[in-house]
Amino acid sequence: MDWAVWSNSARLLKSLKGSTPSTCRASFDEFARFTYGSERWHVSTRAVYSSSPNDYKYTNHDKKINIYDEDKNIVGQYHPKERNRSGAFKDLHLLQEVYYNTGKGDRFGLNAWFLTSKRGLSQTTVDYGDPKDILHQQRERTLRSVLSWDHLRPTYKVGAKAGYIHTWLGYDYARDKGNGEWAYMITSRSKVNTLFASGNSEFYVGKKWLFSADIALHQHFAKNQDRNIITQQGDKAVVGYDKARTELSAYMTAKWTPTERLGLSLALRRQGLDAAHSGILCRLHALESRKRPGQGIHFAQLPFPHAQ
Repeated sequence: MDWAVWSNSARLLKSLKGSTPSTCRASFDEFARFTYGSERWHVSTRAVYSSSPNDYKYTNHDKKINIYDEDKNIVGQYHPKERNRSGAFKDLHLLQEVYYNTGKGDRFGLNAWFLTSKRGLSQTTVDYGDPKDILHQQRERTLRSVLSWDHLRPTYKVGAKAGYIHTWLGYDYARDKGNGEWAYMITSRSKVNTLFASGNSEFYVGKKWLFSADIALHQHFAKNQDRNIITQQGDKAVVGYDKARTELSAYMTAKWTPTERLGLSLALRRQGLDAAHSGILCRLHALESRKRPGQGIHFAQLPFPHAQ
């Protein structure tokens, strides 16, 4: 089946903490989806775009304007009506999914998600600066891609995943000098790259035993820089960090159900961070099923003291 859906919607928001808007602020959403499916293949493409100028008038209850008489005496106060022009945003999401089923118990998948975002950070309600003279925004570009494999059989299943994640973040804060030139106080740039792989399995031995295992490995690379740091000597310098970290986790369980209403579960977990590794955590649970009229089976977990 091959089909596509388009939709367009506008949303009106009427909430602002500490103030009362006199007009509504609107945001707009665009959505598109295309899917294709057959006995072996499934393909899906989705796109979402959201934006809002965040431009509206409101009564600012966090400010008070004094009213003076001819002798400069305060005779009254009022809350001013202002116009918000900060906090605008534009977000675009793209998701691509492809699955292939061999028909023999194996399924392969490819998932890719991309985000590009530009968001203005809102001013405080007591900021007296002109929004036109202030640049305060955060930008993001993220890509997440995953390859997967699943193998299913009546008595066991095995799966594996591998992928890559990239995130770029930019944060800027600047003010107009008054002559059209911007004075940047902050220009922060961050890059995070992650490689990961994981595997999982479940095995049934008869009707009473279930064994499962999960293992995951992540390799992170993070780099951050800010080019607008002034040293004590008055010179500009680049500060930040460039780090890498490896994370490894493993989890295994064994469940035994001698009867329909009673069972035991033993879980082992170990985690590692770079060269440091935790001890093996062991936990034992007693599982008791309680079946109520008109409901399914409920399991009450009774934890025993665990050993490390």
